Amino acid sequence: PPPPETQLSLETACREAVAVDISISNPLDQAVRFDVELIGDGLLGDSVVMLGPREKMMYQVIYSPLVRTYEAGHGSVSFISDAAGDFWYQLSLNAHAPEPKLLPQFCAEVGSSARQTVNIENPNAEPAMFEVTVSNPTNFAVMPPAPIQVAPFQTKELEVIYSPSSLSRTESSRIEIISELAGEYIFDCEGSGMPPTVMPATTITAAVNTTASTLLLFRNPFGYAINVRVDLASTD
Repeated sequence: PPPPETQLSLETACREAVAVDISISNPLDQAVRFDVELIGDGLLGDSVVMLGPREKMMYQVIYSPLVRTYEAGHGSVSFISDAAGDFWYQLSLNAHAPEPKLLPQFCAEVGSSARQTVNIENPNAEPAMFEVTVSNPTNFAVMPPAPIQVAPFQTKELEVIYSPSSLSRTESSRIEIISELAGEYIFDCEGSGMPPTVMPATTITAAVNTTASTLLLFRNPFGYAINVRVDLASTD
């Protein structure tokens, strides 16, 4: 093949799009068809271009990657015509990590939890497996647990769960949900704990002149030992 016309650089974050315009022209006195060949992950553009006699136009190449490149990748766009000949451009492709999305502030009583939902998507024709990394697993979790499978062309809803362990400071975490096939999602989370109030009621049922019992589960949410006093009171 002939050498490239020039090299163009395209850089963007995953799941974001950037475009470049390429000038093409028809030097003939007759209409010309160009078949366009795009090589490179995340490249989009028309597959055919028709130009009238002596016509010029701008052809737009869109780069919208799913998966980050840890070093610049290579691609190309070629314009192929039996009548006008072939020419092509070399592309340098660089996709970096997506910007973290800050979730709304979590608030929960100590001893309970708060939840928010997030969506992840698989735009591919085969299933995608996602792994999850939580920088502060003491206070934050993602359900369902990893690995998480998302069917082709489907979106899956996940729950981010915050369980406070402090009343005096804001607790934070970064959650990364990563697939080699479908890319990654990054969420930044912050939560604050509130003093406990009345917990949900527990009902104990027993027949007359019999005894029944139940368990009240209490977990120490703090990172240090505490003393607990238990008071029993009856309204009857």
